[in-house]
Amino acid sequence: MEFIMVLVAVVAFIGYSLRVLNEYERGVVFRLGRVGGARGPGVIFLIPFIDKMVRV
Repeated sequence: MEFIMVLVAVVAFIGYSLRVLNEYERGVVFRLGRVGGARGPGVIFLIPFIDKMVRV
């Protein structure tokens, strides 16, 4: 039972952490409300509840 709970927590963490930008999209990452930088196309890793990404 504990293994299942840990597995669900890991899957949820990964689900909240990864974002995918298409080749025609760009993203701006905000960390704690401040601009963290621009990101290009591909897989983007975000820290849940700390980082926020806005697609441009």
